[in-house]
Amino acid sequence: MLVIDSHIHLHSMQKKDPGLLDSFEKLRRLLKDDDGTDLHCLDVGVYPSDYQERMELCRRFGIQHFSLGIHPCHAHEEPFDEYIESLEDVLRLAKDNNSLQKLVALGEIGIDLVRNAENIEVQLAVFKAQIRLANKFGLPIIIHNREAQDLVLQALREVPAVHGGILHCFSAGQAMAIELIDQGFFISFAANITYPSAQNLRDIAGFLPTESLLCETDSPYLSPQRLRSKPNNPCNVLSVYQTIAGLKNISVDDFALQIQENYSALVARSIAAT
Repeated sequence: MLVIDSHIHLHSMQKKDPGLLDSFEKLRRLLKDDDGTDLHCLDVGVYPSDYQERMELCRRFGIQHFSLGIHPCHAHEEPFDEYIESLEDVLRLAKDNNSLQKLVALGEIGIDLVRNAENIEVQLAVFKAQIRLANKFGLPIIIHNREAQDLVLQALREVPAVHGGILHCFSAGQAMAIELIDQGFFISFAANITYPSAQNLRDIAGFLPTESLLCETDSPYLSPQRLRSKPNNPCNVLSVYQTIAGLKNISVDDFALQIQENYSALVARSIAAT
């Protein structure tokens, strides 16, 4: 069975605790040896300057797909023009790279009203500039939305994402999910769907079409309920699969096949636009 984690941060895992990467590799091998479960991941960027370090980690751990972008909580850290120019330079470099590691999305980008609300105007400007870059480079986008549903939708209406993308770590309302699905987005659920307080997320995941879903861990963040006090590991994406498959009343194997199709469709958009 192929299992896909559509959102991890290898670099953050290394910074949080270098031992996390070793445990990830051991658990991934155990899954493979135990029942043939093969785990594929998308390593997601939060600022452009760590590109080379991330590529070394991706090569080391056999991560084939990655993204680049400026996270909204970092949007204010550099002068706007220089920041966007720097990202564009790294995007161009990554696009021209013919190695096993492939740039398949621009992100994570978006709006965060919890940790960086004082810089909302900068966040909006950087978000919209990155959507334009994604359109220019033929890439889907990965959206970070933290209590900013209206602003994210407003930005996407003003600057539509031509190649769609992923709404990462879904935490909004059903109406936003439906609007973004209509715009060509996949809705990705993280392991917080396993929390007792997250019945609203489970209700929405159960309602949305399986053809529009993805699953993620956001490692090293948002561990599932049974491991909530510990740093997260991409292998824990199985908790998300099991939860949503149960909501849909289908087998985990059948659900995994659909997620594989969904993810392949997303990656194909970036390849087709190359």
